[in-house]
Amino acid sequence: MDNKLKETIYGFIQFYEILNHSQNPTKIGLTKAEVDVIDYVGQNEQVTARQIEKALHIDRGFLSRTIKSLVNKQLIDRLQSKHDKRSFVLKLTKDGDVKRKQIEIEQEQSFTETFKHLSEEEKELFNDALLKVIKIYNKEALNVESVEKKKIDNDIKSFDKEDKVWQTSDGATLLYKKHDEWMAELILSENLLKEDALNAILKDVISYAYDDYANHLYVNVPKEANYESVLEKHDFFETENQDDHIRYDLFL
Repeated sequence: MDNKLKETIYGFIQFYEILNHSQNPTKIGLTKAEVDVIDYVGQNEQVTARQIEKALHIDRGFLSRTIKSLVNKQLIDRLQSKHDKRSFVLKLTKDGDVKRKQIEIEQEQSFTETFKHLSEEEKELFNDALLKVIKIYNKEALNVESVEKKKIDNDIKSFDKEDKVWQTSDGATLLYKKHDEWMAELILSENLLKEDALNAILKDVISYAYDDYANHLYVNVPKEANYESVLEKHDFFETENQDDHIRYDLFL
């Protein structure tokens, strides 16, 4: 890359950061990710988390926490799909719609202030240039390939995709088992995992379930394992408490 292009890109990054800062979402009590999700859900009736992830290029774990936050703030409802009872869709609440209109006003004021010195012709040229940037980015994005096998940290030994087994260096394993087209189960081996190893493996297991189009993932955990904090970190919640184990569920 020549220096002139590099300097131009750095200048554009600075411009974007200034523009982003001028649309400070904390003014309306939201994070940038929450603003983006509200805007997308508001523009697209009853969308799924997968659609949001694909459109906004948000890490699915971060997106899950963002959606959970918006549900808790009563800005988004998580509803069972009318077309597929096994899946869930997202829809703005009345408060969410009010918040979205507030966001639009803030954004419009920010854009007006930023581009007020440009003529209509200059705005058209700027718009055309941005469209070219978007096309370049999308072309790159389509060429990104996920890595099927990776070493997350020293505790992780391997992941055999064919058998859907995650194994740690101490021999403990998690088996991914799909029961039907929408429900999958995690099965712990007798050897209990260290918390940091479980945390690392869960990231890949959830990612795999997501790519495998499983809507519902669950695991039965021995009570002595005490994995509550790790599972809750990944948005699992307790659904059943038996004598020897606790069942945790995650809806993707």
